Amino acid sequence: MAKTIKLEQEELQKIAQIQQVSQNITMEYGNIELAKKTLQARVDRVDEALETLRFDERELMKSLEEKYGAGYVNLQEGTFESSKEETKTEEESAE
Repeated sequence: MAKTIKLEQEELQKIAQIQQVSQNITMEYGNIELAKKTLQARVDRVDEALETLRFDERELMKSLEEKYGAGYVNLQEGTFESSKEETKTEEESAE
């Protein structure tokens, strides 16, 4: 028959402390996993917004190129500058 030995109070406290720390660690892992899911959802939303932005940018550039030709926008001046020399400027065409 197995012998039963009563543990000392200090030993019981150490065991209880280890169990509590183990539970805290397990709970922290759960919290981390939840935070990762929340973070991933945020990343997915930002990725989606970035894709929409890039699509809008391409569409705008296509529209400007169709309207004005190849070139670039100077936001400081609020102007469009053609990348190739025009044979006639708009001012000459108006005359």
